[in-house]
Amino acid sequence: MTWVADDEALEIDTSYTGHGLQSLLRAVGDLKGGSSAFVAWLSDEPCAHVFVFTGATDYVYVQVLHLPNE
Repeated sequence: MTWVADDEALEIDTSYTGHGLQSLLRAVGDLKGGSSAFVAWLSDEPCAHVFVFTGATDYVYVQVLHLPNE
């Protein structure tokens, strides 16, 4: 998967796309519905990427964390 924001691209490997993409789509729905934060998780055993979405009023800020060992 490739995450692109502000002309920067981040390649993310994942071994469980179903749950990971579901988590990202749930984040979009919750943020659109008025939530101010959400955490999504993509696993690539033994690693993982965690997406932390915050500040969903005018802009959404995203931090992508790489966890070397889940």
